[in-house]
Parts: sequence; structure tokens; C-alpha cells
Amino acid sequence: MLKTAYSVREFSKNVSRRFACRLNFSQVPRYQRSYSTVSKAPDEPAAKPISPHVAFYREFGKPIVYVSAITFVTYFSLLGLKRKLRSDEDLIDEGKSD
Repeated sequence: MLKTAYSVREFSKNVSRRFACRLNFSQVPRYQRSYSTVSKAPDEPAAKPISPHVAFYREFGKPIVYVSAITFVTYFSLLGLKRKLRSDEDLIDEGKSD
């Protein structure tokens, strides 16, 4: 039987080391040092695992927004240039017909 949903542990095993390190690093509380022997504070609950969906957008969200912004700026710049050139062309054609 095929599994459609992955747990965070299975997901982090399947991705590259760099990505898995980021997942593990984000789950460590800020007050705990990496060489500490205590796993968590006694009065705080354990950290929630990060879903693969959230991990994807944390990793690739900024590049996707950056490329989209460049695309929109380029498209609307070219659209404005096209309108300007068409209006100049129309002015020239009106001058010839008179």
C-alpha cells in the first residue's frame, strides 16, 4: 500500500543534509545551546514538528517572490514601452495624413 503523507522525520531523511540541518536547527529552542545535555526545559512542552509544506515555503518562499516581482516589473515595463511606441507611431501617422 502506498503512503501519501510523510511524517517530518521521514521527510527530513529524504531531503539533502543542508535542508535537514535547517529543519533540526529551527526546532531547537533559543535558550538551549547545541552542546547542552538537557533536551528541554522541564516546564515547557516539546517543540511542534514542522510540516513539509511549511518547510518548503520557508526554504523557497523568498526566491519565488523575488522571481515573481522581477517578472511583473519586466512585463509591465514592456507593456508601457509598447503603449508609448504605439502612441508615437499614431502621432507620426496622423502627421503624414494631413
